[in-house]
Amino acid sequence: MMLAFPREYDQAVAEAGGAGVTLYEAEKKFFAATHAEAGCWLAQRWHFPSNLVEAIGYHHTPQLARQSPMETAIVHVADVLVRAKGVGFAGDSVVSAVHPAAWEMLNLSGDDLREIFAGLEEAGVCAEED
Repeated sequence: MMLAFPREYDQAVAEAGGAGVTLYEAEKKFFAATHAEAGCWLAQRWHFPSNLVEAIGYHHTPQLARQSPMETAIVHVADVLVRAKGVGFAGDSVVSAVHPAAWEMLNLSGDDLREIFAGLEEAGVCAEED
């Protein structure tokens, strides 16, 4: 989206920053589809397995996954965790909350999160400020 529509993408990033919303939310204002919907379409076009297509398409809305809710919950939680850790740049600075349905499905605890973050640090996956 950034490469094909740079002006609109810049507007969406500015909207996300100014309004304090996720880029996903801002995309709805400037595009006919979000990056999740565009990724889902591409994954279908490239004949990815249906469980992967669903995880890509619903990684921001895991409660909507019907065919592969577990895989979608995993991708959703992973997305939130890497955002919280500061890995990469998603076009905004907002870290969304993990959806309660995904959290419940994965049965994660605070200790699990500490272990995950420790593993990320051991692997050298950390924010630029760290």
